Amino acid sequence: MTQQRWLVALVLIAIGAYSHWARAEKVYKCGTTYSQTPCQGSTTLNVDDTRDPAEKKRMDAQTKRDAELGQDMQQSRLTNEAALAAERAHIADSAAKLKQARQTAKEPAAEPVLVYARKPRLNRPHKPDGFTAVAPGTVQKISKPHKKRTDGAR
Repeated sequence: MTQQRWLVALVLIAIGAYSHWARAEKVYKCGTTYSQTPCQGSTTLNVDDTRDPAEKKRMDAQTKRDAELGQDMQQSRLTNEAALAAERAHIADSAAKLKQARQTAKEPAAEPVLVYARKPRLNRPHKPDGFTAVAPGTVQKISKPHKKRTDGAR
C-alpha cells in the first residue's frame, strides 16, 4: 500500500512539473476567428496570464462575489414573479366569480335605444361666399332688413 501511495505521488509530481514547463501555444487571430495555425494576415495574441498571485486571488474573490450577487438577484426576481403570478391568478379568479354572479342575478336587460337617421340635407345651389365678378347693372343690390332699435338711438 505504501508503494502505491509513493507511485501516485510520483506521478502527480511529474504531471505538475510537466505542466509547469509547458507553455501555451501561440494563438493567431484570423479576421474574426482564432486559430493555433497562422493564416494570411493573422496577428499573434499574447494569452499568458501575467497577474501575480495576490492579484489573481483578489480577482477570483471578486468574481465569486459577483456570482453570489447574481444568484441573489435571480432568486429575488423569481420570488417577485411568483408573487405577481399569484396576484394575477387571484384577480382572474375574482373577475370570473363577479361575472358568474352578474349572470346569475338575472338583471333586467335595458330597453334597446332606437336611433333614427337624420334626413340628408339637399345640396341646393347657392351663391359662393367669395367675390364673383359680374357686369355692371346686371345684379340688383339686395338690402338686408335692419333691426328696429328700441333704445332711442337714431
